[in-house]
Amino acid sequence: MTSLDRDEYQHLISHALIQQDWHKAHDISLESLLYFKDDGELQYIQGSICAHLKQFDEAVHWLSKGIATGLDSLYPAAFQLGLIHLTSGNNEKAHDAWEVLNELAVNHYFYLFSQGMTQLVSNEFEKAQFNIEKGLSLNDDFPSINNDMEIALARINAILGQRSEERFSRNAETDLVC
Repeated sequence: MTSLDRDEYQHLISHALIQQDWHKAHDISLESLLYFKDDGELQYIQGSICAHLKQFDEAVHWLSKGIATGLDSLYPAAFQLGLIHLTSGNNEKAHDAWEVLNELAVNHYFYLFSQGMTQLVSNEFEKAQFNIEKGLSLNDDFPSINNDMEIALARINAILGQRSEERFSRNAETDLVC
């Protein structure tokens, strides 16, 4: 039996994360789940840490378990789970994970991010760019998710820039032919 309670574990995990010691946070979080195995918030934390460490199968396991158990952080967990599925090529599973985000207002950053990422994989780049930029402007709560969305936005901007250059090049060739 542990002499630490749930809040003390969360404090130790937070302290490790502040120090950017993700492996230590992972170990402490995993230990906490030995004693508080049905705690959805601790499962969500473990899933988030695993995602950061690129342990995606483990992240999916813990995030899914946390969502099923019930947690206060349902929307961030659902978004993160969907993002992992999407980047793994499981678009349908991403859509399923993000279904709960439809409960949010259409101007909520998680709703906008999920829409933008769905549009990105559907090659609707302008719509994706708009929704992700709008979500970034609204999200002050989860900077790490903003980092992921900025990476996606850079990819979209590169694609749109390349398309613009191709159009410019075609127009220039047309102008020369005339």
